[in-house]
Amino acid sequence: TVGALIIAALILGCAVLYLRLTSRPAMTGSVVTADDRDFFAAVHELLSEAEESVDVILYQSRFYFRFPNSKSNILIADLAAAGERGVRVRAVLELAGWNVENSEANRDVWTLLRDSGVDLYFDPIDKTSHCKLLIVDGEYVVLGSSNWSYYSLERNHEANVVIRSKPVARKFREFFEDVMSESGREYSAPVRRVAAREAAEIEGRYALIKDLPLSVAYDEGRGVGLIEFDGATVDVSGGELDRLEALYPDFFEQAAEETLRVLVRVRRDGGVALEALDIEKSDTRRAMQEKLSAEKRYIKEMPGQKRVIDWSRAARADRILPIPNERYTGEIGKLIDGAGRRVWAAMLNAVYYESTPGTARKKRAEGDLPSDTNRIAGKLEEAARRGVDVRVVVDVGGSGAPSRGEDRFLEVLGGAGAAVFVDSPETTIHAKVAVVDEDYTVIGSTNWTYHAVEENNETAVIIESRDINEHYAEYIGARIAESRPYAP
Repeated sequence: TVGALIIAALILGCAVLYLRLTSRPAMTGSVVTADDRDFFAAVHELLSEAEESVDVILYQSRFYFRFPNSKSNILIADLAAAGERGVRVRAVLELAGWNVENSEANRDVWTLLRDSGVDLYFDPIDKTSHCKLLIVDGEYVVLGSSNWSYYSLERNHEANVVIRSKPVARKFREFFEDVMSESGREYSAPVRRVAAREAAEIEGRYALIKDLPLSVAYDEGRGVGLIEFDGATVDVSGGELDRLEALYPDFFEQAAEETLRVLVRVRRDGGVALEALDIEKSDTRRAMQEKLSAEKRYIKEMPGQKRVIDWSRAARADRILPIPNERYTGEIGKLIDGAGRRVWAAMLNAVYYESTPGTARKKRAEGDLPSDTNRIAGKLEEAARRGVDVRVVVDVGGSGAPSRGEDRFLEVLGGAGAAVFVDSPETTIHAKVAVVDEDYTVIGSTNWTYHAVEENNETAVIIESRDINEHYAEYIGARIAESRPYAP
C-alpha cells in the first residue's frame, strides 16, 4: 500500500542519515618521524615558526638553571617567545600528589612562563596527564614518548611523530580542551604550605630540597639539618629558615630553582607526613626571568639550523586514528586480532597484573581482569600461538631485571612462542610503539600499565602507512639488537 511504501521510505531515509552521522570518514595526513635526538629539532622548528596558536600538554617539563642553553630550556624559551610575539599559547602542566618532585619542577616552568603571555594550567591533582602533546596552528600535531627533559632529549630511545592534518589537529584540540576544562590556573600544592614563622614550631623535622643539592645531612636526635649548596652551607635547624637570606646574601639568585619550596618531613601520630615551606623571595622570580631572557637571547644568536621537517618527503598516511585514554586498548586489540604476519613492540613498561593495583580508582565488575594490559598480553599470546611473529622488547631500568609484573608479561608471551627481550641497564627504551603487519603503527605516550590504559590522560594514534610501519619495524629491530633475550 501507499502507506507502507511511505513508512519504508522513511525508515530507509533514517537509516541512511544514521549511517552518515555515525560512520566517520578516515582522517588522512602527512607524517614525519621525530625519534631520539630528532625530536628537539622538530619541535624547536615548529614553535619558532608558529603563527596563530600553540597548545601543549606536558607531563614533564624542565628548565635547568645550572645548565644554560640545554635543549629543554630552549623549548621552554620557545613557548615564551611565541607568547610574546602574539601567538596564543596554552599549556597544561602535570600536577600530582604522588609525584611531588615532578610537580615542583613543572611549577618552576609555570613561574617562568606566566609573565610571557602564556595561558597556563595545572591538571587536576588526582589525575595524571602523562601526555606529550603539541598542536601548532591547528594543523600540526606532535605526539609520542618524549618529555621535555634532559634524559628524553639527550639520552633515551624515544619514538615520536609529527602529523600534518587539520582534521587530526582538530580532534586532538578537542582532547586538549577537555583536559584544560578540568584544569586550574593556580598551583595547588601537593603538600600543605607552612609559613616560615611557623617552621620553628614543627618538631622532629628535617628539610628536603626538590632538586638535590650537593649533600644533605640529617640528625633526627638533635633536630639538626644541614643543606650544602655550591658555595654555601645552610643550617635549617632551630628557627634558621627565617634567616636564609641573611646567611648567604646571593643565595636566592645563585640557586633560584632550589629555593622556591622547601619540603619538610614531619613525624606526627606515629607516621611521617610532608609539609611545604615557601621561601620564595621577590628576587628569586627576577633571577628566573633573567635566566629565561638569556635563553631567548641565545636562541636569536644560534647559527642557522638545517630544516628537519621536509613535508615534500613526508610519508602519506591512508588513515590516522587518534586513540587517547580508554580508546587505546580496544583499538590496539582489534589490530592484534587481525594480525596475520607480525606484531612487534618496544615499550618502556609492559605489566601483567595478578591483582588490580591498590592505587586504582576505577571500580571493576566481578570477574573482570585485574587490568586491560592483561587483555593486551592475552591477545599477543593468542597471536603468537596462531603463528604470528610476535616480538616485544621492554626496558628494565638500571637494575637490569624486570619487575614481577613485567616478568609475568614476558613469561606469558614467551610461553606462547613469542620472542621477548629486555634492554641493557646502560640504555633506556622510553618509547611506546608497536607495528602490526606491514601497514599499521601504534605510537604515543601510552605504556602497557594499568594506570596508562585505564586512568591517565594519554595521547596515541594508529597510523596506516607502509613507510611509517617500515621505519618503526627497523626502529624496534634496532632496539632488539641492543637487548638480550629474556630469561625467566
